[in-house]
Amino acid sequence: MTQRASHGEVGRLVIAFEGSSAYDVIPVSLKTYREIFHDVELVVLGMTTEQQVEALHNNQIQVGFVVPPLQHQTEDLEIEAVLERPMVLALSEAHPLAA
Repeated sequence: MTQRASHGEVGRLVIAFEGSSAYDVIPVSLKTYREIFHDVELVVLGMTTEQQVEALHNNQIQVGFVVPPLQHQTEDLEIEAVLERPMVLALSEAHPLAA
């Protein structure tokens, strides 16, 4: 059991996510993780990016799905892009920038 815990195969993992990731990256990631590590208890929390950075620094969560840019100190955090989204702007046809 100790060896399985040291390999991350059992135990508890606390994950936080920012609202918009609840529709794509979170369901797929959690499903895949549970298929591989079915003996790990997952705790999933909704938090803003700022709250996640603070929770990571305070060891309240182990993984955070954040939305850049990150405003606070992150030198001690390992950051990896898992999804990039195009941004879309919507405005009235009558708006001066519509041309």
